[in-house]
Amino acid sequence: MKHCRFAFASVAVILVLWATPAHAQRVLFVGNSLIGYNDMPATFQHLAESTGKKPYVEEYIWYGQSLKTQYGRADLQTALMTKKWDFVVLQDYSTEALKVPDVFDKSVADFDKLAKAAGAKTLLIENWALKGQSTLPGIEAAYTKAAQPVGGTLVPLALAWNAVNTKSTINLYRDTKHPTPIATFMAACVLFGTIYAQSPATLPHEGVMNVPRFANGKYGGVPNPRDFVNLDTVNPPADVKFVQSVAVDLFKAASASSK
Repeated sequence: MKHCRFAFASVAVILVLWATPAHAQRVLFVGNSLIGYNDMPATFQHLAESTGKKPYVEEYIWYGQSLKTQYGRADLQTALMTKKWDFVVLQDYSTEALKVPDVFDKSVADFDKLAKAAGAKTLLIENWALKGQSTLPGIEAAYTKAAQPVGGTLVPLALAWNAVNTKSTINLYRDTKHPTPIATFMAACVLFGTIYAQSPATLPHEGVMNVPRFANGKYGGVPNPRDFVNLDTVNPPADVKFVQSVAVDLFKAASASSK
């Protein structure tokens, strides 16, 4: 395990690079529509498998809900308490960390206890700023505050979104907050680098185009089969290459700072 601190887009971030173990990684996702749209967990799994890795993934998605609400799910509690995991990836309601930080911090701590009992490390996905808003410093402070006491690792999607928004005209938003397929691809690339301590530079430009529909907006278990498309056929290839380069830059900065 390598700890590092680096500056990216003028914001300091603490990341951890995990050495890849010999066994297949077991990754459990908890989140809502921000990772449910375009199925980010399935995209991560697909991209990892393209490199010969064989992660086992389960996702517990509930549209419109917070980590606090998710914590009460019986199926999720069972998955955490009866199975072993390498990583538990947490993603909260879009503005929870900024609006009710005490609730957010407690939710992260509660899930981290279950994760540690299951042998897992907690990864905390930074929610990106809402469209047109400049809340990056507050996001970084709130997520760092929640992650540090539990030894959690940030997945710096807020930094990734900020880099694209400030350096290009690529559209990362379906509406005011939900990701486009190219944005979900970028997020999966960032997560790949975080989990495997390996650059996402050679990952294929593939993603999911649709918004999965779940009964009551709720799903738990292994990802459903998805149809992956070549994103270069539905976006300018240069745009896909650029968002991937942002994920690569985050990985390189973390790697350099850890030496």
